[in-house]
Amino acid sequence: MKKLGSIMIIDDDPVFSKLLSKALSVHSNNAIITCSTSLDIFNDSTVNPSIVFIDYNMNDLNGLSTAKLVRRKWKTATIILISESPKISSIAISKYGINGKIPKKIGIEQLASIGLKMNRTVRANRIFKTFIIFTLSISFLAILMWVAWLFLR
Repeated sequence: MKKLGSIMIIDDDPVFSKLLSKALSVHSNNAIITCSTSLDIFNDSTVNPSIVFIDYNMNDLNGLSTAKLVRRKWKTATIILISESPKISSIAISKYGINGKIPKKIGIEQLASIGLKMNRTVRANRIFKTFIIFTLSISFLAILMWVAWLFLR
């Protein structure tokens, strides 16, 4: 059975991962999975996270490469890049499938809180876009039926 709605932290710093995990557990009752390398994400096929925190600077792959792997595996997951590096502000994150970026310098509690808020915003936007597409599709079909009725009567 897949572990839906879990939160994944991919960071090679075990101390930071543990602190972020504890902070997230205060704000969320979802299962929290930590990976010490980006390659660990492929070890467990039962995991299906709703939100993934990825460190920008890791030993095996950087956060951008990891984000691409995560996006391929979990298409609907909210991906948040975290980093101490000032380079993070200049990265065009949408090209890597990343939904947001947060500097590590703001503190663990704030990082956890902001990350979860970003996830809710991304989810709400997806639901809104789906609703708009559904409404437009129904409207389009209604117009087609009306035009067909006009010409076929």
